[in-house]
Amino acid sequence: MLIHISFVAMGFFIDMLISFIFPVDFALKHLIFVPNMGIAALILSSRSMKPLDALILAFIAGFILDFSHYGLFLVYAVVYTLTILIVMLWSKHMTETLYELVVLVIVGVFIKEGMIYGFMLLSGYTNMSLLTWLGRREFVTLIGNIPIIIVCIFMNDIKNNLMVFKENQLRRSEKLLWVKYKGKESR
Repeated sequence: MLIHISFVAMGFFIDMLISFIFPVDFALKHLIFVPNMGIAALILSSRSMKPLDALILAFIAGFILDFSHYGLFLVYAVVYTLTILIVMLWSKHMTETLYELVVLVIVGVFIKEGMIYGFMLLSGYTNMSLLTWLGRREFVTLIGNIPIIIVCIFMNDIKNNLMVFKENQLRRSEKLLWVKYKGKESR
């Protein structure tokens, strides 16, 4: 579980670094790119976690993110939890190919962004039309995140290989002599 938490935290840290390179234009004069490596790491990690653990991690990650966004308390916590729930239900029907994982994460990012836009529209934080949101923010965000998602998928494979290596190392270090006992029972 600690490896999953570290992986997700690293994804959000890389998001923060990329956000410095591509700042958000609140005047909407330019296209807006929002990096989503953190949610990508969360989606990919949730596939190999127990459902309850994945939902708790999503809630905690969203809750921590809520502190950095003024006026949106518990929005990210709920949005991330619902996004992970929807993606987990849908991902049961998918395999582990690169193409399917990219599509899965892109859909997860779209769901997250759509729920945040819906909340902001309903609560009066924005008066941006749907077409403006799709054209200026969502399209660039989805297309721009494809290389980030591919990197995240490869990093997830490294994380999974590390977890398998640690599990095999733990099994090799176990001192059970069940073979000896099995031989005595059959006599």
